[in-house]
Amino acid sequence: MPSDSAVRAFSKIIEWAESLPKQKARFTVENNPTINKENNDYFVDYEITISPENINALPITIWLSGDAIGFYIGNFALAARLANSTVSSRTAGLACAGTEPVTSIDVDTILCICDSVSNARLEIVGVEIFGKLKGLHTKIDIGNNYSSVYTNGLSLVFLGLLSRLGISKKVQIPCYKW
Repeated sequence: MPSDSAVRAFSKIIEWAESLPKQKARFTVENNPTINKENNDYFVDYEITISPENINALPITIWLSGDAIGFYIGNFALAARLANSTVSSRTAGLACAGTEPVTSIDVDTILCICDSVSNARLEIVGVEIFGKLKGLHTKIDIGNNYSSVYTNGLSLVFLGLLSRLGISKKVQIPCYKW
């Protein structure tokens, strides 16, 4: 049974999602998502996926687990397509940004993140090695001059070294409003 805080967070997130124009985005809710079959570290009470109608815009998935909130945005396959790059099948499903529901993100912060993603107030820099996207560095505006920063895949420090050797290059991933 979900905690009271998960139920309150769920209500606020659904209220935000329902406020979106129907022609801009749609959302789905899973009460027992597949992540629960693959993961033993926590139990996800609700998985809310908000998908833009614009196929070039990034979707967001939110996990509510007890008193914790996690999320992920898009994936490497979408980022590679937007950057006219390629990606290996091993990394195609990795998120552009996000965190598991074991951190101290509160419902107001996740709503700021949702608003930033839907309005393309984020910056994604990718790094290619021999034409394949290997790392993403994502900076999300969360308001009041604060940003949340995520790095997935190979680290930017390592990739910077490879860049100096002429092996890798940075690519800007375009972000689109919903």
